[in-house]
Amino acid sequence: MRITTKRGDGGKTTLMNGEVVSKNSPIIKNFACLDKIMSFLGTCENEKAEYVQNLLYKVLGELSFNKDIKEKYIKEVEKEIKELEKLPEIKEFIIPKGEASCLHFARALVRECEIKAVELGFKNFQVFLNRLSDYLFLVAYEQSLKEKTTKTFK
Repeated sequence: MRITTKRGDGGKTTLMNGEVVSKNSPIIKNFACLDKIMSFLGTCENEKAEYVQNLLYKVLGELSFNKDIKEKYIKEVEKEIKELEKLPEIKEFIIPKGEASCLHFARALVRECEIKAVELGFKNFQVFLNRLSDYLFLVAYEQSLKEKTTKTFK
């Protein structure tokens, strides 16, 4: 399998739609951000982390055509959030501990991407990342309840 093509040596890359863009363009910055999240989620020992990885690969595939993502990805995450909103109510700040820390860090990476997504200007992608951050918070909270490592800050 050939990996090195040398086409990107001049600071440009080609998207799936054939468009040539700078490696410093908003779309490529967002690709890098999503790559970081997907890679990091692989270190989290949680089945929902793998779900998010798979979802992000689909989203990355759509973004690779330099267009906004479909609203169905937002709806999918919102459905998952609804299920987790049945968890006990949180009344204080949570201090990440144990495996939940991995998920909280992934959530923080999503928030970084959300900032980069504003420059890209794709509304659905921005909303998706906002929901994904909420989802990962709830997944981390659920994990901390399972581990009995929920610590709060007063």
